[in-house]
Amino acid sequence: MVVSVNQPAPVASQPVVVVGGPTGPAGTPGGPTGNTGPTGITGPTGSTGPLGFTGATGFTGATGHTAATGPTGFTGPPGNFGATGPTGGVGPAGNPGSAGVTGPTGYTGNTGNTGVTGNTGNTGNTGNTGPSGGPTGPTGNTGNTGPSGGPTGNTGPTGNTGPLGTGPTGPTGNTGPTGAVGPTGTAYDINIFIPGGPPSGRLVYRLQATRNFSLPASLAGSEASAGAAATGSPVFTLAKNGANIGTIVFAVSATGAFSFPIKISFLIGDIFTITGPNPQDSTLSDIALDLLAGIP
Repeated sequence: MVVSVNQPAPVASQPVVVVGGPTGPAGTPGGPTGNTGPTGITGPTGSTGPLGFTGATGFTGATGHTAATGPTGFTGPPGNFGATGPTGGVGPAGNPGSAGVTGPTGYTGNTGNTGVTGNTGNTGNTGNTGPSGGPTGPTGNTGNTGPSGGPTGNTGPTGNTGPLGTGPTGPTGNTGPTGAVGPTGTAYDINIFIPGGPPSGRLVYRLQATRNFSLPASLAGSEASAGAAATGSPVFTLAKNGANIGTIVFAVSATGAFSFPIKISFLIGDIFTITGPNPQDSTLSDIALDLLAGIP
């Protein structure tokens, strides 16, 4: 720390005139000193004199200890990104690279499994019957008729058989008696009940055949009924192994009508399904399907 000491500048003043009072009378020799007369009036202050010389600069004080560094201030928010510069021009095309080395051929994969053998084709139609042999030979002569009422004469000898061939068709003989009725096949009932309203478009029945059976054309002898009639015309779909084979329609009725064009046979393991109508009818419910099948 530097301390500068300046001496006060001398004050230049006008001469001070001191006016004394009148001198008192001389005292008696040896007597006491007389009182001092009153001080005269002070004259006006004189003008300020010139500044005195500046004193010498004091010694510089020792440097103080460095203060500890303050904490780093918070990082300011990132500045805005500058505008994207214009896209540079397309550079010249580089020279084509050399062709890479061809990799080794991969191993041959395993041979796939042999596919399932296709179904055997239908048997071809039977060829037409070839032409028959030659015509039947002439009939031999008839023997003479015996006299009336007499015994019948002997039949003449049979003529020789003509060359092999088909003769003209003879007249149709009388119809023979009707043969006895053959044994009836065993009936096989499939009874199905669907309580409430069938879910829309959902499977309502599924059967996997445990024996060979068949459903006759038009589902003859079968019945379909409901506890509450349909408002619309809901359709139940019948299928064999996923393929449609017929329908049952409740047309604003509690009785179902069958559409089943041909006889369908089921073998052991085949799947018979019935799918409910889609959309669901609002009133049809409690359906009974009683199908009359046959066992060969």
